[in-house]
Amino acid sequence: FIDDATCQELIDLNTALATNIDRSGPLPYWESSGKVLPPQNSLLQTEINKIKEISDSREMKLNSKKTCLFIANFTENHQFKPLLRIPGEIDPIEVVQEVKLLGYWLTSNMKPRIHVQYILTIVNKRMWAMSKLKKAGVPDSDLKYFYVMKLRSVLESAAVVYHSMIIIEDRQNIERIQKTAVRIIMGDRYKSYEHSLLFLDLESLHIRREKLCLSFALKSLKNVRFKKLFEPTPIVDYRLRNVKKFKEPQYDTSRYNNSPLVYLTRLLNNYFEAQAT
Repeated sequence: FIDDATCQELIDLNTALATNIDRSGPLPYWESSGKVLPPQNSLLQTEINKIKEISDSREMKLNSKKTCLFIANFTENHQFKPLLRIPGEIDPIEVVQEVKLLGYWLTSNMKPRIHVQYILTIVNKRMWAMSKLKKAGVPDSDLKYFYVMKLRSVLESAAVVYHSMIIIEDRQNIERIQKTAVRIIMGDRYKSYEHSLLFLDLESLHIRREKLCLSFALKSLKNVRFKKLFEPTPIVDYRLRNVKKFKEPQYDTSRYNNSPLVYLTRLLNNYFEAQAT
């Protein structure tokens, strides 16, 4: 059985990097500091070597054109060029700024803009089908079913990952898809977006994403692997007001504050607080 594989590594930028000052010429920003990641300082190179050995033993070959490195590095003084390579290849593995992983587009700045544009492109191509079905006299129930299965399901793809990070413009663009869909379904009966949602028994996509995030967090608490994401608040001998069930991660940047982990922890605390009242 042959399939794609993904490996990851957390790099200590203070100890793993080396300096190469002999390079010259126009360089991308991640090489301008002159710092490099030598193969011997990376666990990924060890994994690449193992995968290459297994492939050779089974008479298979790694596709160097489909093998790439994705780096999330928000520092200014520790940008580096990785020197990792597939054994037998001359050139180092290519560094990419965008990569699609399990249906979600990751970017080097970890913002969801590219993924939102990706799902909007897919849904906009399918929107014409709703107009055709409406003109063909398809009942409202079938049009709603088509929208939920073929359009809304795409808009909610990886919602747990991107919901807490999307900007207002992207949120409005996503909601506009549902506004267009309900207008098509309602036809001459359309009065307002809110009225149409009540009539069709639908919720705004923003509210649905919040519920999906909360549902994922609650299910994670029952999973042996995922429940480790949420650290219970330590029990103390003295009483405190408004003690939260889970310890919210400390953040120094707005990027981390809007990250899924912090957002999901906040959702869980609000949920159990509401349950207790």
